Amino acid sequence: MTCHCGKPAISERNLCAEHFTDWFEQSVHETIAEYNMIAQGDHVLVAASGGKDSLTLLKILSKKYKTTAVCIDEGIAGYREHSIADLEKFCTAHNIPLVIRSYLQEKGTRLDSMDLKHPCSQCGVWRRELLADSAKEYDVIATGHNLDDEAQTIMLNIMKHHAMKPRPVLPGIPGFARKIKPLYFIAEADVRRYAFIHKLVSSFVECPNAAQAHRRAVQHFLENRERDHPGAKEKLVRQYLAAL
Repeated sequence: MTCHCGKPAISERNLCAEHFTDWFEQSVHETIAEYNMIAQGDHVLVAASGGKDSLTLLKILSKKYKTTAVCIDEGIAGYREHSIADLEKFCTAHNIPLVIRSYLQEKGTRLDSMDLKHPCSQCGVWRRELLADSAKEYDVIATGHNLDDEAQTIMLNIMKHHAMKPRPVLPGIPGFARKIKPLYFIAEADVRRYAFIHKLVSSFVECPNAAQAHRRAVQHFLENRERDHPGAKEKLVRQYLAAL
């Protein structure tokens, strides 16, 4: 496969690395514009774990907007210290302010030290609490949730009868920043490809607790569906938004 410019294509979109990057960044900025995510002069706080999604988002937003990164250190040995190292390296290279808040400092314990049957549940509560508190001084908080994340959340909500409605933008309330998801329509595979092209992460590692989460089963279901019916995830997300 070759790109329209004649260079070797690096994806099924038949785009070379340079034109894939152009397509990717333009798609993100189109989502930002379509949903009025960021206003002129806004100070954006990016929830950054140091993984492929958040570093990709941080790279794109920091080129155009006043941006600060915040990282929540849960205290997961063999995982978080590596992603924080990538995040610190990136923020230093691009002169992006970085705030790190940890469960140990804020809650008095590391997640690893807690004997929890379902660590993801407790972790999620504390993470959302610390991010919401961190965002009080900012206009917008941006997260790196991608198309796959949103499709999984929609399916989980249906299965568990949750009332939560994952949207590209969650309006802020007095005292809290509005929450935005600029990667909402970008497939995880494309995020991974972008991060690889730009050497954003040293390795593609995920939280060791992820395998215990119910989300993993939903992820496999959607991946199988996508393989048999290409475009199924995006169709699910867009039909869901239309129904809202």
